[in-house]
Amino acid sequence: MKRIKYFLALLAVSAAAVLVTAGPASADATVNNGHARAIFISYGDQIGVTAYDWDPDMPQFNSWAEWYTSYGRTGTCGPNSGGTTVTCFPNVAENRTIHIRVCSTVSLFPVPPTCSAYKSSPT
Repeated sequence: MKRIKYFLALLAVSAAAVLVTAGPASADATVNNGHARAIFISYGDQIGVTAYDWDPDMPQFNSWAEWYTSYGRTGTCGPNSGGTTVTCFPNVAENRTIHIRVCSTVSLFPVPPTCSAYKSSPT
């Protein structure tokens, strides 16, 4: 009986430790330009771009993320449009810095894109 109580106590402590340390990944950096949102999650090196829902009677926005690192790499993630999300995995070096922004433009008009400011995050 003592062994069963010991085993159950050990099991309870182990389960509590897992529940305390496990959790969903959260965004390390989030940028928004009014038409779309981009996030960077350092765990897994993920960049996600979500274009907000659009009115089908209005022109559609194309949105993408632009990024660069503290050691010279650059890239984009996207484009996407109309309430969709695209995810990219840039595989950046650890213990460095990434700078990310989101840009959008109306697909029917040749105008410069609307971009957020860059936001920095450790990798």
